[in-house]
Amino acid sequence: MTKQNREADNKVLERKQRDEQLRLDYKLFFQSDRGKKIMDDLKQRFGWTGEIERASAVVGMRNEEVWLREGMKQPIRHILSMMTLEQDTQPKATEAQHE
Repeated sequence: MTKQNREADNKVLERKQRDEQLRLDYKLFFQSDRGKKIMDDLKQRFGWTGEIERASAVVGMRNEEVWLREGMKQPIRHILSMMTLEQDTQPKATEAQHE
């Protein structure tokens, strides 16, 4: 393995570690009382009813307004994905591997 390959591998590993820590930070904050209040406020302001995302398009609505509504939802979608999606850093073991 060349020095460049090792450096590239180290950068990938560092990025994965940063991403994992950031996901944990999102999760810890938005599961706290303050984080829940903020998330509830964001959802109310930007197109959510409780846990359900409202449709952005309504019959007769201009395309620009639909795009605006969709864009306003993106930060909430990002936060929710950071809190719920787990990045796999190791292959998952199957039952056959444990036997």
